Amino acid sequence: MYRGLYKLADIGETGSQLARMFALLPYQEIDRNFTVMFFQGFLKKNETLGEALGRLVKFGWLEDTGNGYRMHPVIAESLCTKDFSEAEFQPFWERAQKCFFPKQASKDEDPRMEEIAWLVFQGISRVQGAVSDQLVALAAEAARYLELPVPMCGKIRKLEKRCAQISNETKFMVACLTETKPEQNEEYIELFREQLKKRTLSSEWMLFAISDFCNRLEQSSNYECYREICDLIFQQKDNIDYKIGYALLQTNMQMLKLNVKKVEMWVERGILMCVQWGHSQRILDFLYQKAECHMFLQEKEKLADCLEKIEQIRQIQRKRQVESEFVIWQLRGQLAAMDQNMEEAAYCMEQATDRCKMYCGEKNQMYSAMSEELARMYNAAGRREESLACHLAVRNQLLKNGYREGSMLLMVDNNMSVVYLDLGRPEEAIPYLTEALELTKENGLVGSAVAEPTWNLARVYRALGDEEKEDIYLKAAVEGFRECYPPEHPKRIAAEQRLKERQGE
Repeated sequence: MYRGLYKLADIGETGSQLARMFALLPYQEIDRNFTVMFFQGFLKKNETLGEALGRLVKFGWLEDTGNGYRMHPVIAESLCTKDFSEAEFQPFWERAQKCFFPKQASKDEDPRMEEIAWLVFQGISRVQGAVSDQLVALAAEAARYLELPVPMCGKIRKLEKRCAQISNETKFMVACLTETKPEQNEEYIELFREQLKKRTLSSEWMLFAISDFCNRLEQSSNYECYREICDLIFQQKDNIDYKIGYALLQTNMQMLKLNVKKVEMWVERGILMCVQWGHSQRILDFLYQKAECHMFLQEKEKLADCLEKIEQIRQIQRKRQVESEFVIWQLRGQLAAMDQNMEEAAYCMEQATDRCKMYCGEKNQMYSAMSEELARMYNAAGRREESLACHLAVRNQLLKNGYREGSMLLMVDNNMSVVYLDLGRPEEAIPYLTEALELTKENGLVGSAVAEPTWNLARVYRALGDEEKEDIYLKAAVEGFRECYPPEHPKRIAAEQRLKERQGE
């Protein structure tokens, strides 16, 4: 009935176009400023926007809320019998494209921009049929501005498939937002190489791409790919965005190698550059890595200080809320674990894992990393079977994705061995620890990456009563811990004490 009624109503060409515009957008109040900014292109000569919208209000198509206009969902649905095509709303897209350009004010500096980006993205999501390269690029710009979660960015991938002629620049923008395993996607890497050489996208976009590349590959990566991208960025360091990007890559690559001292060096450099050049939104990227260093070294006070700084920035920056939220829960869990409050630690990591799943999706490496940490917390809380199940789920996902590079699979193997030791089943830990040492050789890892599984092998053979093998691995573990851990580190203390006992001191 309503469809028939509104189909018969005569509101003129401009009125019909404006009504369809409201039907395209989400069913919410659209403020007057937004209509003035984006709806002018639908007007004919001698028409005014106020009069055109006033007619729609008079005939019941729109409600005037005082601050703006709202279309009832029933009316909007009545206008959806005809598909929304890109061409129909061309004046809107043209004006929207002018909103997103390099150095655009952030959401913190201009709160209106968040609403604009959201409405633009939602409007594009409802367009049907073939789309142009420009519309896909506009969707990518809006999504980048909003820093949308990976699953939501999947809408852009579907949009890309409906674009007959898409440029390499737009392909790369879409890949940055949607590619979950970039090191396994040769096309993505080739587009990355091309953009670093051509520089047709803004350096700001490239810094986003580099940061995204780091975040996705933090737990497992192709070192050769990392080195190559680092070298290409090093050649482009005439711009501060590329300098910060280079520091980000180096920070992540050194963390993957568990070279903590170099990580801290690059973190400090990166933060200094961000402060000096006003890139406050990228300070979080470096602080996350700094926190990871303190977690790794069990430095409680430094970790607490790092968490406080992250929370302070989070209060200032409204963007990246979901991402920073799961990291904050993770750090809270680590601090609880350092206080030996393991049930609280497990609870915090459950919260972190749930939020990470929402932000990244189940197949993302960050989710695997969070799940692995949750498995460790379960074991420390005495929940052995839950821990083992969680470890195995992460390990199976890594093997399914073909990940043997980096330190992630190695850490899972090592952590699983601890659970088997705690369960009183040391012999079941041997295959995993053997694989862990094989992975250190495959990936050229040294320091703690070797010392950790070596220490656990010493513990295994001690439990099995094989003193000869225990001594071999124990000496190697102590040597490794002395290279990478401070004297007060609990594992170094435990290993050195056991070595003294074995040597009769």
